[in-house]
Parts: sequence; C-alpha cells; structure tokens
Amino acid sequence: MRVITPDDRTIDLGPVETGVTIGIVDYSRRETDDFGVTTVIERGFARRVSVRVAVPFDSVDSLQRELAGLRAVAATWIIDDRFESLTVTGFYKGFSLDLACPPTSYCTLTIEGLTETVAFDDEGQDPAPDMRPSTLRLLQPVDIDDDALLATSIPENDYPVWDDEAIYSLGARVIKIQTHRISGPRYETDADREDERMLYRARAKTPAGIAAQLRYALYSNSGELFLMAGALGCEVPEMEDMVKMDGAVAETLWTAIQSLEAMEASDAGA
Repeated sequence: MRVITPDDRTIDLGPVETGVTIGIVDYSRRETDDFGVTTVIERGFARRVSVRVAVPFDSVDSLQRELAGLRAVAATWIIDDRFESLTVTGFYKGFSLDLACPPTSYCTLTIEGLTETVAFDDEGQDPAPDMRPSTLRLLQPVDIDDDALLATSIPENDYPVWDDEAIYSLGARVIKIQTHRISGPRYETDADREDERMLYRARAKTPAGIAAQLRYALYSNSGELFLMAGALGCEVPEMEDMVKMDGAVAETLWTAIQSLEAMEASDAGA
C-alpha cells in the first residue's frame, strides 16, 4: 500500500493483509412523516475503506510520524491499483499501530474519501468503463443517394462515369453515379480472364444455358455485393429496384435472365 501526497511525494506503507473492508458513507436524507410518507433528498457520498498493513518493527516510529503529518491532508491512498474501488482520495479517519513481536508490526487504517456523486467524466469510450452509462452512440449504416448527399469534398474521378451508350474494353472500370461506387470486372488474374472467355465462347443450346451466361455477365460487371449475390442465384430482397439503380445494362440483363429461365421452366413442364 502507498500514499501519494498533494506535493507528489510517495509514502510506502507496506504490504496489505487480506480482508480489506470497503463501504460508503451516504449523506442523502430520508425522512418519513407521521403519515408514512418518505421523502428522499439525494446527496453525495464518500467511500470508506478499512485496511490492515504489515509494517517492519523498526519502522513503526517513522510511520507514526508520516501519518501524523497527513492528518489534515487530502492524499491519494492506493491499496491495490488493479481495482478502482481500492484507490481513494481523502483523509484517514484514524489509525492504530499494533506493536507485535519483531520483526513485524501492524497498522490498521480507516480512510474516508472526499464527497462525490455517481457522475464521472465520460469520454465516450466503447465500451463504457465498469458498466457505467456512456454517451457513446452508434450510427447505423444508411444508403446515401443524391437526395441525401448534399455536398462532398471528395471528387469522384477515379474512373470515367458509366455511360449506357459507350463501349468499354475488357476489364474497364467505371463509376456509377447512382450509387457512388466503382463497378468493374470480378476477375483479377489471367486465369480468371481465361475462365470468362471460355464461358462466353461456350455454346448455350438451351434457354437455361443462355441465362447462365447472362447471370455471369451480370455478376462480372456489377460492383454491388447484393447484385452479385442475386446474379449467382441467391434470394435478394428488392432485387428489381437494385437492378434499376445499377443502370440500363443490368436491368436489361436481369429482364432477359428472368424471361429465359421462365421459358426453360415452361419447356420442362411441357
């Protein structure tokens, strides 16, 4: 256990024995009148700690002088810095020295902290310290469209803006103004490019085969994860709206895919 004085001097009192007692002194008022009505006035409180410290027998006199010098000083008493409740800033209410047989004596201290409230300095950390309430607020992600995006200081000039009438070379990337995202091919290696070429060279003899090629085309040219998932056959809510937002090419591909797969299902049923 140690004490830090207001002038930053550290006094080592010695090792603490087990059985530290922790409590508070509550200065709130609770009064009950003759009709049984209780009125509570909330006020501050002070923490109180009782501790027993082992002291070398030869250091009893010096410890008594140190504690006497702290009798009217608000010092910081650190019993165990691993626990906030065992660090108290305040005064000791009293102490007693047990002059046991050498080589060890014992000092019993009762420390009462300065008056405080439950309030604390909240820095908005995540999570709040020691399960305390925090002012931290989490913002849920939202889709930002042109109506919500009033201004930006980041230019969207990484790639050309998508043009429905333009013809792009294999591997080209563009920016979709509707979604403010970069769209481009899903391949990054020569092997991936060769796989795509093989798929496009393959002859689809059925509507399902053509639909599969169109699904791969939608997957390869979409920059949206939900559209990519839908192109691969996953059930995506509001897929129609997402396709329309992605542009005329995606909408045309998706319409053709649905028509071809409906045709395949009709032929299978016949």
